[in-house]
Amino acid sequence: MEIKSINQFQLGDCIGKGAFGSVYRALNLENGEVVAIKQLKLNKISKSELDVIMTEIDLLKKLKHPNIVKYYGFIKTKDFLNIILEYCENGSLQTIYKRFGQFPENLVAVYISQVLDGLLYLHEQGVIHRDIKGPNILTTKDGSAKLADFGVATCMGENEDKSVVGSPYWMAPEVIELNGATTASDIWSVGCTTIELLSGEPPYYNLSPMSALFRIVEDEHPPIMEGISSALKDFLLQCFQKDYNLRISAKKLLKHPWIQNARKKLNSDVENIGCWDEQINTVKKWNEALIDIEKNPVVLELPQQSNSERPIHEANFNNLLAEPENEDENWDEDFQYESMGNTEFMNKLQFPQIINNTSNKGEIKDKENTIKPKKILVDTEASIRASSISLYNCKEGVLENWDDDFDVEDEESQLCDSSVTYTITPGNYMNLKNEKELFEKKKPSIYKNENNNNNNNNNSNNKNNNKSNKNKITFNMYIEDENDNNDFEDISWTEQDDLKLEKIKTTKGFVSFSTADDDDDNDPFSDICEEFNEIELEKNIQKEKIAKLTAEIKQHIVSLSSSNIEIFTNSAQKLKTLFTEQPDLTNVLITNHFILPIIDVLEKSKSSQTICEILELVKIISLKNNEIQEHFILLGGLPLIISYAEMQYEHKIRYLASFIIQTICKNTKSVTFQTFISCRGLPALVELLGGDYVENKDLIFMTIDSIYDIFELQNSTPKSDYLQLFIKCDLIPNLLDVMNNIIVDNDIFDAEEYENKIVNIFLKFSRGDAAIKEAVATKEAIESLLKEIDKLYLRQSINILKALKNLSSDSSTLDNLFNAGIIPKLIDFINIYKNDEKYQEISNQVLNIIYNLCRINKNRQESAAKAGVVPILQEYVYNPSPLKEFALPVLCEMVHAGKVTRDILWENNVLNSYILLMKDTFWQINAIDAIFAWLLEDPLPIESVIEKQDNIEIIINAINLCCSTNSKFDTKFVNFLEILQKLMFISKTINERITIVTLEQFSTLGIQFFGKLVGKLLHPNALVKLDSLMNDSAILVKDLVTNLKNNLEEFIEEEEEVFDIDDK
Repeated sequence: MEIKSINQFQLGDCIGKGAFGSVYRALNLENGEVVAIKQLKLNKISKSELDVIMTEIDLLKKLKHPNIVKYYGFIKTKDFLNIILEYCENGSLQTIYKRFGQFPENLVAVYISQVLDGLLYLHEQGVIHRDIKGPNILTTKDGSAKLADFGVATCMGENEDKSVVGSPYWMAPEVIELNGATTASDIWSVGCTTIELLSGEPPYYNLSPMSALFRIVEDEHPPIMEGISSALKDFLLQCFQKDYNLRISAKKLLKHPWIQNARKKLNSDVENIGCWDEQINTVKKWNEALIDIEKNPVVLELPQQSNSERPIHEANFNNLLAEPENEDENWDEDFQYESMGNTEFMNKLQFPQIINNTSNKGEIKDKENTIKPKKILVDTEASIRASSISLYNCKEGVLENWDDDFDVEDEESQLCDSSVTYTITPGNYMNLKNEKELFEKKKPSIYKNENNNNNNNNNSNNKNNNKSNKNKITFNMYIEDENDNNDFEDISWTEQDDLKLEKIKTTKGFVSFSTADDDDDNDPFSDICEEFNEIELEKNIQKEKIAKLTAEIKQHIVSLSSSNIEIFTNSAQKLKTLFTEQPDLTNVLITNHFILPIIDVLEKSKSSQTICEILELVKIISLKNNEIQEHFILLGGLPLIISYAEMQYEHKIRYLASFIIQTICKNTKSVTFQTFISCRGLPALVELLGGDYVENKDLIFMTIDSIYDIFELQNSTPKSDYLQLFIKCDLIPNLLDVMNNIIVDNDIFDAEEYENKIVNIFLKFSRGDAAIKEAVATKEAIESLLKEIDKLYLRQSINILKALKNLSSDSSTLDNLFNAGIIPKLIDFINIYKNDEKYQEISNQVLNIIYNLCRINKNRQESAAKAGVVPILQEYVYNPSPLKEFALPVLCEMVHAGKVTRDILWENNVLNSYILLMKDTFWQINAIDAIFAWLLEDPLPIESVIEKQDNIEIIINAINLCCSTNSKFDTKFVNFLEILQKLMFISKTINERITIVTLEQFSTLGIQFFGKLVGKLLHPNALVKLDSLMNDSAILVKDLVTNLKNNLEEFIEEEEEVFDIDDK
C-alpha cells in the first residue's frame, strides 16, 4: 500500500470524504504531532476563491486560544489545496449527544462556558463566527471544547457583509432579515446550541427550515423547555434578546450566575470534570435516569441511536477532526461552495437546497447544513473598490488604528486587540498586494448605521466621512500608545445619548453604543436574585402580545357566526390552534365575554360539521380550565352539551359531548356537580353506556371514567341521592353488561383498569342504605356477577365478595342472593384459592356471607351442606382465627336442618368436633346443645360415641370449667346444667357412664365435679339450685348414698362449709 506524503506530513487514514475533497489524519514527521489535513480539489475552486482562502488561512493561523481549533496553515500542490488543522480526537458535541444521549444541565454549562471563552477571544480579534452549533464545537480527550469552522468555510463565497451565512435553526433574527451578522448574532446561536445540547435538537427542529426561519423572526423568543433551572432560563432569555442592540456580549455573559456556578464546580473538582471518561459517564447516568422516570413530565427526549442510520450533520469543519464510525461518511457539506442564493428573505430570500430537499430522505441532514451565499464573480479591480471591512459596535466618534490590521509585511504580528469587530469576507482580501494604495483610495467608515430612516445618524455619518476625507487623515497618526491612560477621552455620555438608547428600545433601530459592552467591569448580574425576576421590557412585550392575540380572537369569534362555511371553518381552526398552543389564552374568553357567543353559535348550529367544530373548540378551552367550565355552565351551555350525547347524533358528536362531560365530572366544586345533576346529566351518562359495544368503545370507556370520577368527588351532595338517580336510570344492569363485554374482549389494552372501576362502582352501591341494597341485589345482577367472578383479577374478585357481603347484611336481599345460586359459587371459589396467599381475606368475605345467609334458615343450611361447606366450617374448630365467630354458629346449628344435613355432618365426623368444642369455654353451650339436638334425632349412634371414656371426661371437665365461682359464668352454668340435665334424663347410657366415671373410686375428678354441684346449692338463684339438685338426683343411686355422704362430708369439711343433709 502506497503511503502518501505532503512535505513533512505523512497522510494516514481518511476520516472523511466529500464531493470537493477528503480529510485525512496525518503525522508531522518533524515533531510527531498528529494533525488533520483537509484536501480541497483545485478544479472545484475558482482562482479568486483560492486566493481568498489562502489569505484567510494566513490570518487565521495567528489566532491562538485553548477553546478554538488551531489553523496551522496550508500547502498547495498541483491538484489540491491542503489545509492543516489541529486534530480533535473526540469529534463534535453533536456526535457525543447522538451517541450517548442529551447532556445534563451542569455539563452543558461547562461546555457553554468554554464556548463563550473561545467566542470572546474571536470577538476581541474582530472575528464573527456566524455558525455556532453542536457540530461546530469539537472536543478533546481531556474534555475541552473548541470552536471550529469560524474562518474559511463560513466566509467562502461572500460578496458583502450582509450575506446570509449560518444554519437555519441556529440563525439570529437580524441575519434572517438581512441586517447583517454581528457579534450579537453569535450570542443568539449560543442560546440555540444550549437548547440543542439539553434536548438533542435546536429550537423549532420539528418545523421545516423555512417555517423555522419564519418563527424565529415572528416569535418573541424560541420556546424554552420546562424543567430547567431558573438560572438557565434567565441565561437563555439573555441570549434570545430580540433586539441585537440590547443583546448581551460574550464577556458579560461569562459573568452570568449559571456560568459562574458551573465554573466554581469545575474549579472544585478539575480532575473529574475535565476527564473525558467522567463526562461520558455523566451523560450516560443522566440519560439512564431520564429513562427510569415514568411521569414526565417534561423531560428531554433521547435522540435515536443507530449506527447504520445516523446521518452526518456536520457542516464545514464540524466533525472532520473526529474519527468517524463509518468509513464512507458524507462530507459534501464541508466542501460545498455553490450553495445558497443570496437574495432577500420573504419574497427576496430563497434557500433552494433547503426547499428542494425537505421532502427527500435527506431532510434531517439538510436541516443542519450551513447556509452559504453563492459567489458572484466580478472584476477584481471593481471588487476591490466595492469591498469594505464591516465594522460593528464601533465607538462613535473614535478613529481606530488600521495599520496593524493590514500590515502584511510583518507576518509575525498578531491581530490587534481592539473594540472594533469586523467580518472576514473574501472581498476584503482579494488582490491585497497594495493595501496602502487601497486605503488611500477609500478609507473605511468607522460608523455602522443600518437605520436609514434615522436622519440624524445619516447626517452624522456624512459629516464625519467628509471631515475624514477633507483632512486626509493617515492611519499612523492614530496608533495608540501603551502608556496612554486617556483612551476614549473624547467620548462623553449626554442626555442625547440617553434619548438614543430609549429610541432603540422602542424602534429597534440600529445604533451601536459601544460603551454598553465595553464597561466590562460592571457585573450586570450582581443584583439578580435567585428568582431571576423578569425585566420590565419583557412584561411590556407580553402585554402587547396578549392585546394583539385578544383582537385576533375577537375577530375569529365574530367570524363563527358567518353563514359562509369556509370562513366559519377557518376561524374555528385558528381558534383551536391558538388555544392549543397557548392554553393561558382561554382566560381572555372570560374577561372579554366571548363564551356566550360560542354558546349561541352551538345552539344555532344545524349541520354536523359546525356542531363538531364548536364542540372541539369547547373541549379545548374547558379541558384544563375549571373557571371556563363554570362560566359555560352558568351561561346555559351544559344542557346543550348533554343533549348532544343522545343516541340520535352521530358518533363523533357524541364522543365530543362525552369528553366535555368527563371534564365537568372532574370538577371538584359542588355547585358545578349539582348543576350537572339538575340538568339530567346522570341519565345522559347511562345513555352513553348503551348502544353497540364494538362501535362505541371509546364512548363507553369515557363514560365509565366520568361515573367513577363522580363517586370519587368529595362534596356536600348526599351520595344516596345520586345513587337513587343512577338506580332509577338502570345503571347497574348497563355496567354489568359492559363488564361482561370487556372480559371477553381481547383487544383492550387497559381492560383491567375499567374492570376495576366497574367493580368499585358496584362496591359503592353495596354500601348504600337498605332501599339501595334491595334495588341493587336483583337476581339478574347477582347472577351476572357470579358468572364472571372467577374470570376477573383476584383483587377485583375480592371486591365483588365485599360487595356481596354488604348486600347480604340486609335481610331483604337474602332470598335474591340465595336464588341466584350464591352459596355453591362461593364454596367453589374458596376451594380454588385454598392455598393462595389471599385465602384468609377470601375466607373472611365468604364466611360472612354464609353466616348472613344460613343463620336461622334450615333450607339454606342444607343447601350449604350439600355444596360442601361443612369441611370449611370444621377447620375453625381447631383454628384460633377470629373467623370462628362466623363459622362455628353455623356449624352448630346445622344439626337442626334435617336428616340430610345430619348425615353429611356424620360423614364429616362433626360429632367429635362438637365434643372438642366443649373444651372451649366460649363454645361449650353451643356444642352441648348441638349434641343434645342430635341425640334426640339419632340416639343410638350418638350414644355410642359419647359413652367413650375420653368423651365422658371431656364433658365432666366442661362442667368444672363452666361452674366457675365468678358471677359472669352463672348464666352459662345455668344453661349448661339445664342442657346436661336433659341429656342425662333422656340417655340412660350416658347417665350411667357419667356416674361411673364420676364416682368410681371417688377420683379427684369426681370429687371436684360433685363439689361444684353441691356448692351451687347455696346459690341465691332458685333455678341454679333446682338444676343442681336435678343433676344430683340423676346421678345418685340409692346403693351409693352412704359412700357419697362420707366423701361429700370430707370434701365439705375441707372447704369449711357446713351442710345439713337428711338421710332418708
